[in-house]
Amino acid sequence: MSSSGFLKNILEQQGPTAEEPPEDPSVYRAFKTVSRTQMGFAAVQAGGKVNAFLYHSLANIQLESRAGAEFLSFTDNGRAITIQGSGLLVILHALLGGFLKEICVQDGRPAVPGQPVIRQMAITDTAAGSRLPK
Repeated sequence: MSSSGFLKNILEQQGPTAEEPPEDPSVYRAFKTVSRTQMGFAAVQAGGKVNAFLYHSLANIQLESRAGAEFLSFTDNGRAITIQGSGLLVILHALLGGFLKEICVQDGRPAVPGQPVIRQMAITDTAAGSRLPK
């Protein structure tokens, strides 16, 4: 099989990408997913700063509850990421499946009741031992 035939075969096996339903810009969404595995995902912090993470470099992924709050944490090439919110198990599953496209800290828009919410996200440079600037 030629290299172009090999690539065509892979693309046909993956099938078409399902489109997400239209987004209501007045409603907050903690995360976005896609139907195919991704190379990485974006993390949008308060203030709009965006960090990107590649799936192959994530480690130490953990979800825990403390005093009624949920914390999702992981490390990535010298950075430690901690997310605090509610309903984070759904985000963990999307992360582990490789379907996570974006996570976003709540930005003042109302959240849909019962849906995940990310209240805070801290990204720390573990090599320097200090928080990265926002």
